[in-house]
Amino acid sequence: MNWTVIPVARILDDAAFRFASPDPAKITRLTESFRESGMRTPVVVERKGDGFRLLAGFSRLDAAREAGLGAVPAQIAVSGKNLSGPFYAALLEHRSLASFRLFEKARILHILGRLNPDPALRARFLRLLELPQKPDLLDAMGRLLTLSPPLVSWLEPFDVSLKQASVFLDFRRSDQEELAILAERLRIRPVELIEIAVPLHEIARRDGVPVRMILEETGPKNPAGPEERRPETVTEIRRRISERRFPRWSEIRSRIEAGEKALRLPANVRLSRDRTLEKPGLELQASLNAVDDVRELIRVLEDGIRSESFHKLFDLVG
Repeated sequence: MNWTVIPVARILDDAAFRFASPDPAKITRLTESFRESGMRTPVVVERKGDGFRLLAGFSRLDAAREAGLGAVPAQIAVSGKNLSGPFYAALLEHRSLASFRLFEKARILHILGRLNPDPALRARFLRLLELPQKPDLLDAMGRLLTLSPPLVSWLEPFDVSLKQASVFLDFRRSDQEELAILAERLRIRPVELIEIAVPLHEIARRDGVPVRMILEETGPKNPAGPEERRPETVTEIRRRISERRFPRWSEIRSRIEAGEKALRLPANVRLSRDRTLEKPGLELQASLNAVDDVRELIRVLEDGIRSESFHKLFDLVG
């Protein structure tokens, strides 16, 4: 590639090869460095019409503009040739400084789809990204780019996995944006948002209503403020969502809990049930380590008062 100096104004606002979101802290550091010492490391561009399209060095260009530089050093990729090589070099430079995050990998795969490198070079790209050559996984990575920009912006700083991010693909884009707003408001982590989002999606699909309407009923009740991110706030939202998800359980929960307490079961006998009440019945579990344990279990089952309590419980959960 040829090395030269080109006017900043001739570099197009074309982000076709940008795979990393702007890092304000990094750009600030570079801006200060350029103002003091100038810019020494070139950007990589290709000619496009009367201007240049940036292939690598997006943070450097952002900083050069912030620093008020009129021109920057640049390497010009030869027009008409495959740009896979220069792009691979740009990725190597990035990898020497930081690992690739999930959404960066997704954007790189999208760019590779346009570049269409030969199989050997594509395999090198995937090794650099630490991705296996599994079509289903690569397709799933590509689908991440269909998520709404506000949700991606919120998720990207976290070290989320493909499995975690894919949860949100089941939501409409408008609902994804509502979830991003909720996450920002509560200052929660992705795993906490997922714990809220999964039942929300189930309710929305079952009742045929948008997530926004469910959140109006179950979400935060007070205006956002610096003290809103408290454990009980998230817990309370999850409780309201659970009650909306399993209305039968919320209606009779206190009666069931009172009935279980009235049984006064011994320590070696435990009663369990489906917490959602979607499945009827009760399950009695006993730990029998001696003959006395068997006698105690028989006494429990033959007790008339307990029998009446059991009948009441069966009427509730049956």
